[in-house]
Amino acid sequence: MRQVKLAIAATVALAGLMGFGTIASALPGDGMGPGGPGMGHGKGMHCDKRGGHRMGPGARLDMMTAHLGLTPEQRYKILPILDEQFKEMKAVRADDNLTRAQTREKMQAIHAKCFDRIKGILTPEQQKKADEMKKQFGERCKQRQAKMGKPLPAAQK
Repeated sequence: MRQVKLAIAATVALAGLMGFGTIASALPGDGMGPGGPGMGHGKGMHCDKRGGHRMGPGARLDMMTAHLGLTPEQRYKILPILDEQFKEMKAVRADDNLTRAQTREKMQAIHAKCFDRIKGILTPEQQKKADEMKKQFGERCKQRQAKMGKPLPAAQK
């Protein structure tokens, strides 16, 4: 009898999840939630093997939209770039054969490549804001490293 109840509960839970997926795909924005492409796509924070938390492509796109005022067309063009960047960086983090310095170098190269591609989609005003955001991020990284008492890598000085 207990197994029957568990089976029924599992079936109800599964049906509820399937119904939720149907409702979510009916929302505006190409089935990815309100606001267009990227909403709900890889959103939130992701953990890596070192215990760090990483922002997913959808959450990064949302942040960029809030700070840069991206249009739906820009969001649509930028999302695949962020997806690619996220996958490439995940692969680098998973490579146990790389030293910390090699990992940092590869990550910086991936970020620079994607940043350049994204800047090509932005208006001149948005490009200025993006450059300022990048500068502020670099300063916050330096402050965080200084608080932790770690010397700054040569590439960031």
